[in-house]
Amino acid sequence: GAMKILGVAGLFLWGSSLASAFVPSKTLYPLPSRARRYVAGGRALRSSAEEDPATVISTALKKLSSLTDETIVIKYGGHAMGSEEARASFAKDVALLQSAGLQVVIVHGGGPQIANMLDKLQIPTRFEGGMRVTDEATMEVAEMVLSGSINKRTVQEICSAGGSAIGLSGKDDLMLGCKQLDPALGYVGEVVQVRPLILDYMASELGVVPVWHRS
Repeated sequence: GAMKILGVAGLFLWGSSLASAFVPSKTLYPLPSRARRYVAGGRALRSSAEEDPATVISTALKKLSSLTDETIVIKYGGHAMGSEEARASFAKDVALLQSAGLQVVIVHGGGPQIANMLDKLQIPTRFEGGMRVTDEATMEVAEMVLSGSINKRTVQEICSAGGSAIGLSGKDDLMLGCKQLDPALGYVGEVVQVRPLILDYMASELGVVPVWHRS
């Protein structure tokens, strides 16, 4: 069937509470009606989390079972990776979703980590309209950090937590097609084509969590 898209930002805030796992702070794509109902249920769960943990967990597990064989897309932002504890909690929760029968796809960022590496290499950074002006040197650093560091570390953490994951980027299988957004911004593009077949196949047929970034 068609991939069901549920965009979630700030998922790392789950901690030990399943309740807040279902509360997106930012919708990345329009949600199908079933997913919207699911999200609304999550908001109700979070509000009662401190009152009755047993009820919260029981209801959360029912929510999980209702999404078995659905595909959930999680946005894992760079600020969510600020500590080893937060990363470990995120990895455990992803492994839990996978063990519950959900098909999980993770799209990760890494803005703070890219900025730190640029500082270490003494490569100047400039923003225009909230977007990083990206020359060739900056692009190389971004790809090094995203593909070579964050992506592989996230995969390893999920696998260590009992899940199964593999790392990819938007370049693999030409999943993303882009056009230059503004010459003044350099290598900054606008997505014009998406080919999610390999992600769907890995999640639904192989039972693996694709961990990928857009660069």
